[in-house]
Amino acid sequence: MPSLHHLPGELLTEISSSLPSHADKKSFRLVCRECADAPTRDLFRRIRLSRLKQDKEAFEQIAAHPHLAQYARELVWYELHLEAWPGHSLSSDMPDNFVSRGDVFESILQLQVDLVSDRETFWIPKLAGSNWEGGQGAREIVNAFRDHFHQLLRRMPNLTTFTSRPMPANRLLSYRGYPFQASVFRAMIDSKLYSGNQGLFSFLLPALRQENSTITTLRWAEETVGPENSGMQNLSADAFKRLTTIDLCLTNLWGRDKPIVPERARAATVELSACLRAADQLCHLKLCFEGTSDYYGRGFSSSRIMHKLVGEARWPRLTTFHVSDAPLRSMHLMVGFFQKHAGTLRHLEFDHCQLTGPQIKTLKRAHLQLDSIRLVDPGCGAGRIKVLGGQLCAYVNNMLEQYDTDGCSPSELRRFFITTEDLYQATNIS
Repeated sequence: MPSLHHLPGELLTEISSSLPSHADKKSFRLVCRECADAPTRDLFRRIRLSRLKQDKEAFEQIAAHPHLAQYARELVWYELHLEAWPGHSLSSDMPDNFVSRGDVFESILQLQVDLVSDRETFWIPKLAGSNWEGGQGAREIVNAFRDHFHQLLRRMPNLTTFTSRPMPANRLLSYRGYPFQASVFRAMIDSKLYSGNQGLFSFLLPALRQENSTITTLRWAEETVGPENSGMQNLSADAFKRLTTIDLCLTNLWGRDKPIVPERARAATVELSACLRAADQLCHLKLCFEGTSDYYGRGFSSSRIMHKLVGEARWPRLTTFHVSDAPLRSMHLMVGFFQKHAGTLRHLEFDHCQLTGPQIKTLKRAHLQLDSIRLVDPGCGAGRIKVLGGQLCAYVNNMLEQYDTDGCSPSELRRFFITTEDLYQATNIS
């Protein structure tokens, strides 16, 4: 009788990848032992680590079994900065109608306070101080695991990607029979204490400096919202030397309390810029600037911060450059960067960057040789000028005198542009 394992491997892979949940993939893996390779690959391609004890134990178990460790391609460190959560002080900050609930509110709050210090839940519980390195007892915990962490990574020969991102808001943390979501400990945080990305600075970046590191991709969702970040100020350029892909999302470079380019921004533009320049193998770069537009008009635009970060860089292998959430009102600041990379840069994407006709025209001065260009902007439709991607690509490459704008007048070209069609090939222009 025909069996699943008689199906071609490509079809088994397609079946496994189409299953919507981890539970379904686990069931598929158990249903047919001979077909286990496809679901096992999906289940263990992306593995996770965090300050949760169950995540640490699962990571150690995967590393201890070579038949599972071989499938690991990406390690995601889920960040959860418990030190910035105010705990009991929430009571004094709550409106009267919250506090009036009395014992119920206080009981739940006490459970949460106990949870963040529970060593059966967190192998790094909430520590005194604002960060791991300075917290009481933190140095011993971090140093004790760091060497062990490096040893475990050596057992995962195919691991190529490190990701640091916030713990999912709906992640359940059970304590004494009560389910709490991780979002509870991200609400009403003290921005003066919050420095974020502790797993990145304490473990992932030091691992990148190891001689035998196999990591070539770094995805970093930078979480800092306060004015200081000791991790950002102590970056090591050596950690970036082997990277070929960097996906960096900077949520707030200068801190909500100090909007006029304080030390926080200076550290980011000096230390981080040096690290990016050190990545001389870089092929793909994505920069996201969430929150930048809030400070436009106060002397610090996203065009300037991007120029400070990459303006002096020269990456001889750069083929893809993707910018997101950066209103580039001063495109002329970036022309030099594009000119330096015109020989290798083939794919350019601006996502929510609010580009207008004059800014696009400025790109022509770089003499690019793009294969594709993509413009995406919020509120597609009303007020947006739609241009065929192929035409725009040829225009920027100086292969086309003018693109079709549906009869827009010169004054209207200052509206935001978006490209249409799924493929944006310059070769489509006859």
